[in-house]
Amino acid sequence: MANPQSTAKIASHPIHPMLIPFPIAFFIATFVCDLVYWQSGNAAWANATIWLLGAGIVMAALAAVAGLIDVIGERRIRALADAWWHAGGNVIVVLIEIYNW
Repeated sequence: MANPQSTAKIASHPIHPMLIPFPIAFFIATFVCDLVYWQSGNAAWANATIWLLGAGIVMAALAAVAGLIDVIGERRIRALADAWWHAGGNVIVVLIEIYNW
C-alpha cells in the first residue's frame, strides 16, 4: 500500500507537519517558564506562561484542523490505527492544557 497523502497542502507541502512543532515548542517553553517562576518567584515568568500556553492552544487548534482535513480527505489515513491514537492523545493533552490555562 502506498503512503497516505495529505489533503491539506500549500504549494504541495502538507500543512499539518508544518504546524505541529509550534504547540510542542510553546508547551515545553510554558513548562520551563513555570519551573523558572517556581524557583525565582518573579511574576514576569508567570505572565509569560499564560501567553505561551495560550499560543500553544491556538497553534494546537490550527494543527488539529489541518490534521482533521487530512483524516477526512484521505481514506488511507482513516485506516491507520496510529492516526486515531495520535488524535486521541493530542486531544487529551490539549484539554489538560486548556484546563491549566
